[in-house]
Amino acid sequence: MPIVKDLASSNTSCFVAAKRPDVVSQLWFKTEPLDHTFCYRALQLQLITQSRDQGYADDTSAGSWSWFEIAVHENATSDVPKLEDDKQLVWRSHCNNLALSDTTQHFGMLFDRRHELLNSIEVGNVLAVRVCARFPGWRNEAETGKLVVKLLTEDTFIPNPWSLSSTESLGIYTVTSSQECHVISQTHELASKIWFATPPLDETVISKIEELQLFTRAHNQLLTNAVESGSWTWFDIVVLSTPESTTPKVKNGRSLEWQSHTTVVGQVEDTYQAGSKFDRNHELLGLLEVGDIVAVRVCAQFEGRKHLAHEARLTVRISTEGPAPVTLENDIDWEAIVKNQEKFKEVLALYLNRATPEGAPPAYSAEGYQVTAPLRADSTHGAGEAPLKLLSLDGGGVRGISSLQILYAIEKAMFKLTGDANTKPCEYFDMIAGTSTGGLIAIMLGRLKMSISACIEAYHRVASRIFGKKGWNGYYDPKVLEVVVKELVRDCLHDENATMMGVEEDKCKVFVVACQANNLSNATATHIRSYVNKEVGDSFTNWSIWEAARATSAAPTFFPSISVNGVEYIDGGMGFNNPVILLYSEAGLVFGRARPIECLVTIGTGMSPDVKIDGKPSATSYILPHAAEALKVLGAASIYLLTNGELAHLGFQHLLLIPDDAYYRFNFGEKNPDGSWKAPMQMDNWEGMHELERKTQDYLLKESEAERVNRCAKRIATSVKV
Repeated sequence: MPIVKDLASSNTSCFVAAKRPDVVSQLWFKTEPLDHTFCYRALQLQLITQSRDQGYADDTSAGSWSWFEIAVHENATSDVPKLEDDKQLVWRSHCNNLALSDTTQHFGMLFDRRHELLNSIEVGNVLAVRVCARFPGWRNEAETGKLVVKLLTEDTFIPNPWSLSSTESLGIYTVTSSQECHVISQTHELASKIWFATPPLDETVISKIEELQLFTRAHNQLLTNAVESGSWTWFDIVVLSTPESTTPKVKNGRSLEWQSHTTVVGQVEDTYQAGSKFDRNHELLGLLEVGDIVAVRVCAQFEGRKHLAHEARLTVRISTEGPAPVTLENDIDWEAIVKNQEKFKEVLALYLNRATPEGAPPAYSAEGYQVTAPLRADSTHGAGEAPLKLLSLDGGGVRGISSLQILYAIEKAMFKLTGDANTKPCEYFDMIAGTSTGGLIAIMLGRLKMSISACIEAYHRVASRIFGKKGWNGYYDPKVLEVVVKELVRDCLHDENATMMGVEEDKCKVFVVACQANNLSNATATHIRSYVNKEVGDSFTNWSIWEAARATSAAPTFFPSISVNGVEYIDGGMGFNNPVILLYSEAGLVFGRARPIECLVTIGTGMSPDVKIDGKPSATSYILPHAAEALKVLGAASIYLLTNGELAHLGFQHLLLIPDDAYYRFNFGEKNPDGSWKAPMQMDNWEGMHELERKTQDYLLKESEAERVNRCAKRIATSVKV
């Protein structure tokens, strides 16, 4: 049963007299800061006063001009009302009886949950009573006053007819928002707030919940000229462990959060929307435990997104009949997936830190941030789907011919197993990533759907043209590179300006890596894709293929940067030469972090010469057999080649992110008599390509490498897509 109590009162008289047409008001008394109990249990609010006006009026038909107001203040120290959408949170309670000489008891307006006053209050706010008058001669003489509140003995998670429309029955319980909620995203990262919530649920309530559904009135705004597509403002239903929790409960490795609905894009006015229904067939109800709280979270992501949520109600349909929600069986080891994700965070942190000069902030990867976010419960994350086959290609100029020869050897071994010599890489790899020359090869194999043999032939043909002669400024002519790529695109797709977007949904996906040229000290890896990644703001699919090839190949020592959509880009090899870690991130976002990996192949363009690290004998020759110790050494190292792809390989291999027999790194190199690596061929030495091919082929004939090639081919041959 509700209880009635005095919230605040005053026995000190307050006198206000108007001498001009303007409103005159005075703060009379205030409440203490309002707590959680008031915000969640207040049913009705009313001001009662003993007061009078001046006792006469020349024109009683003009009405009374002495009255009382209730205002919401931010906190106990504030003397002015809160603002909401530039409007003061002030409401008139009542006027004095007109022209009565005696003090009279007045009962003000009854503010209930249907009124915006109670819906505008937040924990910590105070209510203030103001005494007002207007026009010369008008007075307000207030002797005593009190604010009276009707409170429930429990939070407002009970049948409340006053909060339901006439079409709803008492079988529906509601929880309503008590104030607006505005969320602004300033970065690529998720911005969110818990808006309102149920009280802790007991066993009886949980057993009888039949359905949950959220209804909202809200809209979004784009505060900048952001290029991100889609809404990126939405509402989540989340499960909390305690009333004080600000993040969702984690159970069996998954964050208990489910999207209710996104906000309508492009609407400048509020839109009323109904969210998804969560019924007894949905796992949300089956995962609830005694003491859990169901909350509404307001979300926005990517720079310039503003989510303005003004009103909402969470309806809970209760049934006295039928079975209780059933916990759905789930044989997925989510905790193991989360542990793997935590290991990947370590690798990613090292990788991004090494992508920038010493002393500079680590590089940034939006995809890396997204893929290390909590595992939301509203997705299967690819669990139970077919295992993936992924290919990562390092940068290295004309040395990319070595990568192609390695890939060709793997393919020939695979053909012996499948008996089909006509299958192309775009038919057996789910995703191909490349940086610099690896990016160009990725485009040729994946987007242009070329065979490896055709790619090798084309690579020889174009290398001499691209690296023919440097100009006076020390660069090779970028126009030649653009023309060469346009010719390749025209030959394959019959449109030299074809965009990166265009692959069929179930075919090989391709992305190439470039860096923004404005600040290499705080680099950002840009993924230019042939498909839409729905988990990031911009997939850069509107780039033409030749622009993508130019951007990923714009090594500062060989080609000038390229401007696309007003942004300067350079070779992704400046920090991200081996994109295997970026590929792992991207595949996790596109296909799901629980999607198994059948085979991940990463191919380099030649071992880099050794670099001394803290007195250790060498970089790669020391690191590979001493991985655990080397990771610590690298953390304190002062120098390391940004274009050395072995660092990414080291971190990935050491932490065993995927089974050892599913991960293959191939990288040809020659050693000096002392066991150190020789410097590889110059990246623009196109005349040495044939010799490099011969040496790579000899390297692949070694027993150890031939055996690895065959094992890799066997993994790829499993369920080859045709």
